[in-house]
Amino acid sequence: MTRLTISLAAAAVAMAGAAPAAADITSFANYSGVGGANMYWQRLGTTYSSVGTPAQVAASQASAIATAGGHFFTIATPTSTTPGAVAAMFTFLNPGLYTLGALDASYRFDATATAGSIAQTAGGFVYQPIMSGSFSFTYTGTADLHVKQAVYHTGANLLSATFAGGTIAGQAGATSGSANASTSVPGETITYSSDFIDFARTTDQDLAIAMSSISHGLAAGRNQALRSFAATTTGSFSTDPLPRLTAAVPEPATWALLTAGFGLVGVSRRRTAAA
Repeated sequence: MTRLTISLAAAAVAMAGAAPAAADITSFANYSGVGGANMYWQRLGTTYSSVGTPAQVAASQASAIATAGGHFFTIATPTSTTPGAVAAMFTFLNPGLYTLGALDASYRFDATATAGSIAQTAGGFVYQPIMSGSFSFTYTGTADLHVKQAVYHTGANLLSATFAGGTIAGQAGATSGSANASTSVPGETITYSSDFIDFARTTDQDLAIAMSSISHGLAAGRNQALRSFAATTTGSFSTDPLPRLTAAVPEPATWALLTAGFGLVGVSRRRTAAA
């Protein structure tokens, strides 16, 4: 119960547009979807029925609660209801990377709410716990990306993460909402990785997905998970402090030139010593 109360409070703060949990937390990247609905929440579990004998109603309630859960994932097309990668535009906000601009990316998100994760309502809002998941943004552009001495190609890991905890939240019946997770909430974890930036020194991590054009509106039946819906999403990712750029590693051809240069320096030093 304590864990759920904390999650609901965190979700309420996010929906109200309050300040981030950590005072110095800063967004280092964001994304926008391409082509309409790009994520889908699929309700799982049996349906609760209040019709029947007291024993039948009690059995229906127990079954609904025990099986309530869901699956939250990206969809390849706006009408799809199965997991798939979707096109997105990904932008780094770090100094040194922002100049790369909006990058073509393949976005894949997959998270589950395990059995027993019923939706909760409070103050006109509905909240759905998400237990664990992962996401990735893979560079799909054809042009090489140059960052100092490093060169990144198609297929580079722009950003990926695994996480546990988090909440889908929104006003009941609304067609907009959010999905959030933050390491400042006890029990929630986020582990970021990227070919471009290093998270080793970061202490707080947040992810925030804004949902719009939600089909059917946010709603949950009694003793059940949030009702299924599709949504158009954008998102942002934050840490405290900002992650550093990954140490630049020269291309193999550059290494060959450097190695040759070192060799010439060695020859020169030996000749000087012999003289």
